[in-house]
Amino acid sequence: MPEQSYSFTIAIPPLVTRIAKMLLTHNAKAYLVGGVVRDAVINETYKTNLELRDFDLEIFGLESKNVELLLKDNLPYYVSTEGKSFQVFKIHYQKGFKPIDIAIARSETSTGPSHTDFVVSADPSLSITQAARRRDLTMNALYYDIVKKRIIDPFYGFAHIQNKVIHHVNDDSFPEDPLRVLRVMQFASRFDFDVSDETIAVCKKIVESCSLSTLPPERVLAEFLTFLYESTTPSRGLDFLNKCDALSLFLPEIAHLVAIPQTPSWHPEGNVYKHTLQAANVAAQIASREGLSRFEKALLIMASLCHDLGKAETTRYNAEQDVYTAYTHSKEGEQLSKTLLNRLQLPAFIKDRVPVLTQKHLLLPVLYENHVNGIDQKRAVHRIMKQLAKQSLSIEMLLWLTEADMRARSENTDFTPLSQDNVPLVGELRTWILDTSNEIKKSGEKNAEIVSGNLILETIKKPHGVWVKAIKELVEDSVFDPEIREFIPRPYIFDNNNKIQKDFIFLLFSNATNLMTSRNITWEDISKDELFRQEIIRNSVVTFQTQKAHN
Repeated sequence: MPEQSYSFTIAIPPLVTRIAKMLLTHNAKAYLVGGVVRDAVINETYKTNLELRDFDLEIFGLESKNVELLLKDNLPYYVSTEGKSFQVFKIHYQKGFKPIDIAIARSETSTGPSHTDFVVSADPSLSITQAARRRDLTMNALYYDIVKKRIIDPFYGFAHIQNKVIHHVNDDSFPEDPLRVLRVMQFASRFDFDVSDETIAVCKKIVESCSLSTLPPERVLAEFLTFLYESTTPSRGLDFLNKCDALSLFLPEIAHLVAIPQTPSWHPEGNVYKHTLQAANVAAQIASREGLSRFEKALLIMASLCHDLGKAETTRYNAEQDVYTAYTHSKEGEQLSKTLLNRLQLPAFIKDRVPVLTQKHLLLPVLYENHVNGIDQKRAVHRIMKQLAKQSLSIEMLLWLTEADMRARSENTDFTPLSQDNVPLVGELRTWILDTSNEIKKSGEKNAEIVSGNLILETIKKPHGVWVKAIKELVEDSVFDPEIREFIPRPYIFDNNNKIQKDFIFLLFSNATNLMTSRNITWEDISKDELFRQEIIRNSVVTFQTQKAHN
C-alpha cells in the first residue's frame, strides 16, 4: 500500500520544532504522531476546536543511545527514560505540564492474551508503514513531518477522517489488545464517526474470543470515563457496541432495552433502547449548551442512560387500551442503575447520584401539570430540592435529565433527538421550575399543604396523633408519583376545587392500617420510611383496581 502524503500545517510548540531540527542534523527524522495529528486534521476538516496536546515524537534513522545523548547534551531540561526492551525519553520542560514523549520507531509482537503480553523491539530502520502497523486505527496512524510540514498517511486515515469513518489498521494485529473495542466506542462517540463494517466484524471476533473478559477493570473504567467526559454523540459508540455484541457484556441492562416496546403515540422513536440513546445525545448537547464541567456532563449522560432501565422489568401490554405501561419503572430503575454503576466501578460522584436522578426523573412534568391545573406546587418543589440536596444535586440537574427524556422522541432512525423548539413544553417547564425554586430560596417553605390535617381528621374521625403526619406523607407521595395516574384517575384523587377526595384519604388509611398489622410497624415508621409508604401506595392501587373491577 503506497504512503499518501499531504501538505498540512500544525501549530507546533517551539521546543518540539527545535528537537526535530536538531535530530535532522544527525540524519534522524522526527515525526509528530498520535492523537495530536488526528485532532489537527479533524479541526481543519470540520472547523472544530479540539485542544491539541500530547506532542509526542517518533524517531527514525538513529539508535536509542544516540538519541538519548543528543537530548541530554543539547536540552536544558530533565530527561527521564522508561521501558525495558525499548526506551521512551520524556522531556520534562515545564512543571505541571505533561512531558514530551520521544520514542524510537518500533514493532510489537503479541505473545499472549493479555495487553502486557507483547515483545516490543525498537528498530530505527523501519519504514513509516512498517512502524505504523502496530497502531490501532488508521486515523491514529498519521505521521506529521515537522520540518517539511506534511502528513504521511500509510493507511488512508486522512480520507477516513474526511468520510467520518473509523477503520482499523490491520486485521491480524488489531485483536491483540481487546481494549481496542472500547477505544473504538469512545472515539465514535467523541467524534460522531461511523465505524466501518470491516472493523465491526473484527470486533465481533474479539467478543467471540472472550478476550474482553481478560481486561483489567481499571482499563475498562478509563475508557468509559473518557466516553462520558468527551462524548458529543454517545449513541455512536453505544450502538457500535451493540452491533459487535459487546454491549451485553458491559451494559446488559441497556442491551435488554432493545426488546422493550413502547406505545407509538407516546414514543414515536420506537423501543426503549432507541429512546435511551436519543436521551444520551440530548444530555451531551445540554452539557455543551450549559457549559457543564466534565464531571457534571458525565453524571448527566450516565443518568440519561439509566433513567428508563426499569422498563425492562415493568413493561406490560394492556390489550384493552392497546398501550404499554411501565408502572414503578423509575423505582425499579433505581436498583438496576446501582448494579450497572457498580459493575463499571464508576466513581462515587456518579455512583451515588445517578440512582437518585433515575428514581425522580418523572416528577417535574407531573408537578407542572398539577400547577397548570391550579394546584400550588411550591411545597412539592421544595421537597424535591431538599431530597436532591442530600446528594449534592441541584434541581437544574433533574431538570436537564427531564429535558433529555422529553426530547428523546424523534422518529429519526439515527438517534437524532428532537430540538428544543420542537418540544415547547421543555421551555415552559424550565421557566416554571427555575422561577419557583428562586421563590423558594427567597421565601423558604411557606407554601400550602397538599392536604390539611383538619380534612384528614374529618375523614377518619380519630383523635389527632402522629398518624395524621403519616397520612399527609402518603397523600403527598401519591400526588407526586407520576405513575399512579396510570391506575387511579385524577377525579378519584382531587375534587373540582383541587382538594383531596375523602375516599382517597380513606383508601390510603385502610391500606396503612393493614400493613401495620401484617408487618408490626407503627405510624411513626410509616412517616419516616419512604419504602413503607411506597408499599402502601402500591397496595392502595391494587385495592382501587379490585373495587373498580367489582363495580
